[in-house]
Amino acid sequence: GEVGLHGSYTAALDLAVLAEEKALLESLAGPIVGHRYHYLRVDVERNLAPLAGLGFRYDTTLGFADAVGFRAGIAHPFRPWDWSADAPAPLVEIPLGVMDVTLAEDRYLGLSTAEAQRRLDAFVDWAAANGGGFSVLWHTDRFDPTTSRGWDRLYFRFIKAVRDRGGVCLPGRELAEEADAWLP
Repeated sequence: GEVGLHGSYTAALDLAVLAEEKALLESLAGPIVGHRYHYLRVDVERNLAPLAGLGFRYDTTLGFADAVGFRAGIAHPFRPWDWSADAPAPLVEIPLGVMDVTLAEDRYLGLSTAEAQRRLDAFVDWAAANGGGFSVLWHTDRFDPTTSRGWDRLYFRFIKAVRDRGGVCLPGRELAEEADAWLP
């Protein structure tokens, strides 16, 4: 396991706030290299590339809140573009492939766990056929068996489906380190 920073809602608009949050978390947990903006509030031209300057090695924000799939159209870790330097950023973006809220909440897809299972199986089948490395966002409240309505068990079935198709599940830090070895 690993501890990463889930930058606050306002940190997406103010990198100084994000730096303070990172420093506070590091005082409690040690070095932090992974990040995701709250509510997926990433602005690819403004607040993604600067994460490297704050000491982050990777980010997992770039995904959809309302759909399963890859917001940048890329199913592998990649280096996001640094618009100010006109070059790839020294950061690994691990694309967000799927989020529990996307599947479960009425404001998005509003699926039952059975419907979500079918959607996840199709997604994992596609990833297995085409290759891919992505992040998954499953909120902690979905793991309380008394309130999760089956979403806790669905997560573990999803992880099993990845493994059954030859995939591996690992901490973001490890995937980012692997990607650093082959990304330009």
